[in-house]
Amino acid sequence: MMMKEEKTAVLLLLLVIAVLSVTTVFLESAGHEVFASQYTAESPEGAWVVHRGAVEAISTTRTGGHQILTVSGVKVFVPAASVPDVHPGIGENVSVCGEVQVYQGEREIFLGSVEDLRIVRNE
Repeated sequence: MMMKEEKTAVLLLLLVIAVLSVTTVFLESAGHEVFASQYTAESPEGAWVVHRGAVEAISTTRTGGHQILTVSGVKVFVPAASVPDVHPGIGENVSVCGEVQVYQGEREIFLGSVEDLRIVRNE
């Protein structure tokens, strides 16, 4: 038989687990963009940013199957593992969320997962 203090401790633990579960679900559904700042030309390397705009160019790397998009003048590197099943086309509006990196002297946004590239449909 549990004592009053033990019952209170178990109840508190269950409450903490419930709060953490709800928080996790909320943060997962909010997406990465909640924690990102708007991309600018001054965004520092390593910053987590979001950028929205129209796809102007799409190319595939010679090796690895990676994609490089140009979204409203900004290069976006999409690793092969992060290329979505439904590819955006030229002129489509997208939202990308990733880390600012410099590759061979050029700034780009590096996407870490499939969820970091969304096609924005005009409604």
